[in-house]
Amino acid sequence: MGTGDTAGISFTVGSTYRNNEISYLSQMGFYKPVNLGFSLYDRYIDYTTFVSEKQGFSPTLSWEISEYWRAGTGITIEKGKYKDITVDAPRE
Repeated sequence: MGTGDTAGISFTVGSTYRNNEISYLSQMGFYKPVNLGFSLYDRYIDYTTFVSEKQGFSPTLSWEISEYWRAGTGITIEKGKYKDITVDAPRE
């Protein structure tokens, strides 16, 4: 008889890779069958020839069409940069 809400925390740390994320999903937004959620993340990847760093926020909204179908939308707002680029790095 719970609310069905979901919260998550994920930490992945390595010498060349980092992916940290916090997320939350509410099953009954506005006391209706509407899912409201968000995700905050921080990613770091060392590709040997360059380093990619990204931080972002991703809100989502979905609603129930029928018992087995949902429709939804979302957007991602992200800040990223590339650094330590070597001469061997690919142009694209």
